[in-house]
Amino acid sequence: MISFKSTSNLEALKRTVDKAVIDLEAARVLSSQLKKEKEKKLQK
Repeated sequence: MISFKSTSNLEALKRTVDKAVIDLEAARVLSSQLKKEKEKKLQK
């Protein structure tokens, strides 16, 4: 059986991982937008 402390640690870890995934996705989107802007500027 999992102790309460272990369960709360797992929940905290899950929240941390979920936040990291969201942050990485946001960074990926921003990177993609910046690449598109750079390509537009280079085409001028």
